[in-house]
Amino acid sequence: MRTLGKNKQSTLVQAQTTPIQLEFEGNELTFLLDQGAAITHLTFASAPHAEILKPQPDYHFESSLLFPFPNRLANGVYEFEGKTYRFDLNDFGLPNALHGLVADKLFTLTSQGSDHSKAWATAQLINTGDQSSFPFPFGLEVTYTLSNQSLSIAFKVTNQGDGNMPFGLGWHPYFNLGQHISNCALKLPVCREIEIDENMIPNGKKSPSTCFDSYRSLVGLTLDTCFEITDIGKENSTFVKLNDIQVLEIWQDENHAYVQVFTPADGNTIAIEPMTCGIDALNTGEGIQVLAPGASMTMRCGVRLV
Repeated sequence: MRTLGKNKQSTLVQAQTTPIQLEFEGNELTFLLDQGAAITHLTFASAPHAEILKPQPDYHFESSLLFPFPNRLANGVYEFEGKTYRFDLNDFGLPNALHGLVADKLFTLTSQGSDHSKAWATAQLINTGDQSSFPFPFGLEVTYTLSNQSLSIAFKVTNQGDGNMPFGLGWHPYFNLGQHISNCALKLPVCREIEIDENMIPNGKKSPSTCFDSYRSLVGLTLDTCFEITDIGKENSTFVKLNDIQVLEIWQDENHAYVQVFTPADGNTIAIEPMTCGIDALNTGEGIQVLAPGASMTMRCGVRLV
């Protein structure tokens, strides 16, 4: 496990398969380069339970980075600039491709350090575009910045090819509630619910969602729902009330206009997934970005205990 003390910085260009750990004043984060730079542990020092994020058996895409699309792609097929491309189907019996192609890729640690206010690490994936499903060379960089009671994540996507490149991006954390979900309440930004068909693909209908405009108890609720944020600000937050004084805030910048909320069957976690685009976005175009050759785009999201 690689760590750096305070006021130290390192530039690292070699790929590593060991866990990377950040620590700042009792706040701790661990991520794995060989699992798509996914976070395996996140602890805030004054959290009401041990870990905000921790490994769970039978969870899929746990804290994964989702690129070049999050969520589902109908039939695994999309068109771009007159050509058709196909991803393998991997949606547990549904006829969809799920969550892109980087969750199992090996990232390279390029820098890591800390100072009086934070600890950080940056990892990078360079993809040569040699897969037929997404033959677009790209760089994907993620920077995790850990401070007191807070994690900020910055993504940078660069088109390294000679033609235009479409993409969407998401993050897939399962938050450990430290208690049964029925003791918690949820509040969302102003949004619309995206209605779906039997294959969990949008049916073209969207309905205003007011159920979570203020805190609503999660007693008896089962969610696997995509919401489109309609009143976009610099930061747009989903809140989970853990008790009378502590709230988990999951925020996403103006480039993340969608959030997926999923309640696993274990009853002790909730997935709140910031996404730059909606379901089946490589087909619908909703939220998809198109980068010109050499162009880059930076997006941010994160979580804090308030």
